[in-house]
Amino acid sequence: MPATKNASAAPFLLDLINIHLEVPRVDYEKLTNKRNAESSATIRTHIQATRERQLQRFTGTKLTSNAEMHPSEVRDFSKTSCMKSPALSVHLNDGSID
Repeated sequence: MPATKNASAAPFLLDLINIHLEVPRVDYEKLTNKRNAESSATIRTHIQATRERQLQRFTGTKLTSNAEMHPSEVRDFSKTSCMKSPALSVHLNDGSID
């Protein structure tokens, strides 16, 4: 088989993997209990505020969301002391956040 066929078939190997999970049954009463639920309006307010903070944070850059940040930008925009703490350090390298 030519090398090009092997290379093109490789991405489809993931389609052949089946994952089976067992999860415990949840009682109907627990699913329908609204005692501690936030309203959609409250959640919408939180999301809008978060998006506003992101836009303010990225003013003057090409970024529009946290998802677009690279490790160097995470370092630049992070202002937390946990980044300096050995116990809670975040290790940043060229391709990922460890």
